[in-house]
Amino acid sequence: MICRTAGLLLAVCFGVGAFDDPAVQKELEKFQGNWIIESIEEKGRKLTGDEIGDNRLTFTGDKYVHRFNKETVEEGSIKLDLSKKPSHIDIVITSGQDKGKTQLGIYEFTDDSLRICTSRPGEKERPAEFDGKKHIIFVLKREKK
Repeated sequence: MICRTAGLLLAVCFGVGAFDDPAVQKELEKFQGNWIIESIEEKGRKLTGDEIGDNRLTFTGDKYVHRFNKETVEEGSIKLDLSKKPSHIDIVITSGQDKGKTQLGIYEFTDDSLRICTSRPGEKERPAEFDGKKHIIFVLKREKK
């Protein structure tokens, strides 16, 4: 269940609202490429390694594909709002178990890592802070080429 939740998140992710905004385009460039989900925390329980399996996200433009054990489990787009702190992300899910739902979240980059904290798909409350007891936290590491 938690492994599939990762896809929902990515829902981490996205139809960029202000796509003409150069700042949003520059920020979107940071997402581009392949990412490995290193950990997922939900309800205070953190899963890593074999517990979450081979979970990967690929971002192309404002679109994402979530693969679990090489099988596509979710696709969607992301919308970014850089005017908020931390920055907001809306993950718009277009295929998979939560098709038609949106995940509201916040995110931050550090070096080659991306941390995203989201609500469950379809919930209307956006996290205000990175809290794995109330929300879902995904930690992704950029895949090395």
